[in-house]
Parts: sequence; structure tokens; C-alpha cells
Amino acid sequence: MTTGYQHDNLRTYKLIKLIFVSGLQKTKNCTVRMGAIDMFINKVTRLIKHYFFSGDLSRDARSLNVVCVIGFFVSLAVFIIRLAVGLPLVMTIIGAVYFVSIIILFIVANYFNAHQLGASFTIIVVGDILWPLTFFLTGGLDSAMAPWFVLSIFICFFYARGSKLVLYICLHFSMIIACYLVAAMHPELVYSLTPTQRFSEHLMA
Repeated sequence: MTTGYQHDNLRTYKLIKLIFVSGLQKTKNCTVRMGAIDMFINKVTRLIKHYFFSGDLSRDARSLNVVCVIGFFVSLAVFIIRLAVGLPLVMTIIGAVYFVSIIILFIVANYFNAHQLGASFTIIVVGDILWPLTFFLTGGLDSAMAPWFVLSIFICFFYARGSKLVLYICLHFSMIIACYLVAAMHPELVYSLTPTQRFSEHLMA
């Protein structure tokens, strides 16, 4: 009787010890994970302070960094949606070029201290080349590119000054007018969208 009682006590002790050790291990693992999360958050916070709020960077450079980050996530969302609704393969290629352009812009602005060159690169490559191509590949006159064209004009006013601004605005308006004229006169050059694709384009715009 005593032996059985002692055996039960021993088994209960081992069970409690196992639960206690397991709890300590889980607590240790949780602590390690929390420490890693804290390190990640601190690193992200330092990066945000450096690229968005640091006094070492000019106002134009900081604002360009904001545009890069916003542009990256917007391009990613647009890329995924267009891929999901089945737009042509060339749109996937253009989406990849968007990503590369944003990365190049960020590198040029921050590591070569040439944010004006980066802004010019963005205005010309994205605003005057990629978006007109997107216009023809997303329905032409029925596309939802008008807000994107307005955004590119805003970017021109935001980053260009003096004669550069006049040049970019003239070039940009000429490109926009040419897009609509060509689409109206040569509809065969326009990729027609399905109702679902058209809805997704207008929703994103």
C-alpha cells in the first residue's frame, strides 16, 4: 500500500517537473522570439528615422524616399491584382520594370546623393514611357490611366524647377495628348479588357 502510494507520488512529481521544465522552455523560446521581434522593430525604426526624418538628408531626398516606399507597395499591389485578373504577360514585365525603377531611384537618391537625377529618371521612365505603354495595354480610351497621368504631372511640379519643369510639363502633356489621339485613331493598337479587368483597373485608379 505504501509502495503504491510512493509510486504515485513519484509519478506525480515527475509529471509536475516535466510541466515545469516544459513551461520554462516555452518561456525561454518566447523570450528569444520577443527579443528578435524587438531587434527587428528597433532596426526598422532606425531606418525610418534615417531615411524619412534625418537632418543629414535634404527635404527633396526625404520626400523622394517616401515616394519610393509608397510607390513600391502600390506597385506590388497593382502587380498582384493585374496578375490575378489575367492581364497580358507584357504587363507583368512592365510591373517588374516598375520595381527595378523604384529600387534604382532609391539607390541613386541615397547612396549617390543624386536625388534630382533620380527624380528625372522617374519622371521620364515611369511617366513618359511605362505609363503610356500601360495606357494602351489596359484599354486605351476606356482605361483608368487618367489619375496616373495626373499623378505624374504632380510629381513634375514637386521635383522639377525652372526650365526643367517647363520641359517636363511640355513633354508630358505632349505624350498624354499623343496617347489619346493614337488610341482614338488606331483602336487596333489597344488591348481590350474584360469587364473584370476593367473594373479592377478603375478600382485601383
